[in-house]
Amino acid sequence: MNDFIERLKEIPNVIESSIILKKPNSPVKIFRRKFQLINSEHNIKINVEGKITFEWFPTYGCFVKGNISVVDFDKLIQTPYISYKVIVNEIDLGSAFIHKKIISRPSDIAQIKGVFENKVLVGKKNELIDEIIFSIPNLMDISGEVVKKISSTNTTTTNSRILLDNQKWKIIIDKSIEYNKLRDGLEIVGGYSILYTGKISLINNNKFTYEESEEIINCLDQFLSFINGRRISTLFLQGYNNKIRILSDYSPKSTDTFKNIKSSFHSRNISSLNIMWKEFSSIWESNEGKDFLKTIVHWYIESNNKAGLVDGAIIMAQAGLEKSYYWIFRQEKNHPNNTPQKLRKLIKYLNIDEHEALLRFNNLKEFYKNIEKAEHKDIVGVITTIRNDIIHPTETFKTNLQTKTEVLQLSVWLIEIILLKIFKHKGKYFDRAIGKVTEFNHKLSNPD
Repeated sequence: MNDFIERLKEIPNVIESSIILKKPNSPVKIFRRKFQLINSEHNIKINVEGKITFEWFPTYGCFVKGNISVVDFDKLIQTPYISYKVIVNEIDLGSAFIHKKIISRPSDIAQIKGVFENKVLVGKKNELIDEIIFSIPNLMDISGEVVKKISSTNTTTTNSRILLDNQKWKIIIDKSIEYNKLRDGLEIVGGYSILYTGKISLINNNKFTYEESEEIINCLDQFLSFINGRRISTLFLQGYNNKIRILSDYSPKSTDTFKNIKSSFHSRNISSLNIMWKEFSSIWESNEGKDFLKTIVHWYIESNNKAGLVDGAIIMAQAGLEKSYYWIFRQEKNHPNNTPQKLRKLIKYLNIDEHEALLRFNNLKEFYKNIEKAEHKDIVGVITTIRNDIIHPTETFKTNLQTKTEVLQLSVWLIEIILLKIFKHKGKYFDRAIGKVTEFNHKLSNPD
């Protein structure tokens, strides 16, 4: 018994956040009671009795709602289409645009609703902090290291902790102890629920400003979106100094509603996650690398989620393949003249058995047989022929939905192989081409 208690003490406590959603899509209260709307240019100051919230539906973002006097209501009517500073206890939270104004006669009270235009920050970005606590909605289930949660009645342990670090920053991300329950709720109603809480600090434990951390946080958002296969972001970031909260950032950032979607990451291959993060954050440090990562993650997510339906997703996936080509061969001065030549060079670099890859897709296998030109009888020929069939109305080689769906999966699979290799992934991954988890053993050839 004593041994068990000692082992339990060694297990770290799960990171907890002050932001808790009782059910999916519950609004997050930022402030309630009195605040002011100020526009100095027009010399307007309006007192509001209401609340400031982060809302998920029907519109995603931060909002102001409340009651104002009829006199102040007239000021809003007379000066439409201007923004106001939102002031709470003499603190500037950001700028909002008032888009709804309602008054019931006879009455001396009017109602308003407005949306924040950009950031919603409580506190000062230049004050020193030693850690940031953040929330992550809708992230896929990842089995990490063991953490525990102690309550008044019991102690619960779960494999939840993700550890990420590079030469400067240390990031800890813990899956909620109630992840399965929260995920089940999302399966029923959709939308958003906070599934993970994380913490970021400097490796050397020195203090830093919030502004200094914004770049690595943006990088983390892109990395987790790639892992998830669907766009997510860190939200409700709170900066602490010696356990005292110094600032809170409620700014809305791009986050997709919940949806089960395929991604290449295998949820139990936690050891490879930090390997890829090190490489991802290293590439992010240069402007060229940052541009590549932001663009390729965008095209990957849009094509993976069938933005623009299947036809649009095929076009986006080819854009992703071309972006990958230019990154891999960025040192070269002379590039092939057309897209098929570039993509053939990319496929050669990936060292893929083209015949074996095409055999995985029944419709593509038949499509491949019917291609007349010998030079088009390869992966690139299949992808570009179908893409051209979508774009060019003069094409006579028509394809059905099943064939298009398979070429989309082939294209997204190629993007995943490219990125996993670039990020130095090791171990198992989900191979969408065969529909199961397998060992990642794709070896690259050297660029010509």
